[in-house]
Amino acid sequence: MEKNMNEKLKKLISENTKVENFNLDSDFDDLGMDSLDKITFVIYLEEEFKIEIADETFSEWKTIGDVQEYLEKEKII
Repeated sequence: MEKNMNEKLKKLISENTKVENFNLDSDFDDLGMDSLDKITFVIYLEEEFKIEIADETFSEWKTIGDVQEYLEKEKII
């Protein structure tokens, strides 16, 4: 995985969540994102990238880096 966060992902997180300071190692729970925030975030991802993310896929994500890794693996970013 790249060391730097993809700019599109970074912008999406900044604009669509209440999270201000984060990096690839940022844990969703440590960022104060509750379950509703996480679902909302997935909806933003699905709309922005015109994809469907399975519930079981998202439930495995613990960090922002996990999201980027998934998007890169699926060749979305």
